[in-house]
Amino acid sequence: MTQPNPKKLVYVLNYVHPSDVQHFVHVMALLRTLEERCGWEIALLSEKGGEGVQVVHSKEVRYLSRNGKASRLI
Repeated sequence: MTQPNPKKLVYVLNYVHPSDVQHFVHVMALLRTLEERCGWEIALLSEKGGEGVQVVHSKEVRYLSRNGKASRLI
């Protein structure tokens, strides 16, 4: 389903890492459902757990800090 002006959602997690995604499977499933069924554009951010942009459970995640130190988005 494609909408002319899709709703946008920024979802922030405290911590998510590609090797430890078990605790967030339900969150990833919810976000995927909102994208597929509702046509929402979703940006997933994580405060900790990685660096830069990585794919976690088929979802692109942008990390906001590295080792607890804030980093710039741009």
